Amino acid sequence: MHGYHRLAPNHPQHFLGLTLDDLKRTIGKLSPAGAGGLDGWSVTDWKSLPGTILSLLLPLHHLIEVHGIWPDAICW
Repeated sequence: MHGYHRLAPNHPQHFLGLTLDDLKRTIGKLSPAGAGGLDGWSVTDWKSLPGTILSLLLPLHHLIEVHGIWPDAICW
């Protein structure tokens, strides 16, 4: 990691919040042939979720970004 510090901005980053459109756009860019995550979810699984379900993830993401702590239940 030490060699990558020069690539990180040297000023405070301001989190603007992840929107449902941001999340949908990111999921839409994933290749269905891509590997699934350690959680067992495939790209196809993520792409099949409706916006109402995806929107439930936004408050969790916000808390993680604000506090910088991932819940133990979703960490390996």
